[in-house]
Amino acid sequence: MIEKYWQHYKWRKNNHYYNIYLQHNLLGIWSVINVWGHNYSQAGKYQITFFDRYRDATAYVASLNKKRQNNHFLNFN
Repeated sequence: MIEKYWQHYKWRKNNHYYNIYLQHNLLGIWSVINVWGHNYSQAGKYQITFFDRYRDATAYVASLNKKRQNNHFLNFN
């Protein structure tokens, strides 16, 4: 079952949030969805990046998580 590979990371700093989702769709494509914004605003943004291989998607997620950590975001997983 593919579900076990889905990942979700929650990062927070002050009133800002950053979420990372790794999902596998029905066509066999891996999607990394980044969602960020301010807690008190509805003007958040998102970006979706597609990968053919799980290994490439998880490497990208790891790099995003490292950036959040370097920018002093707190992980809420």
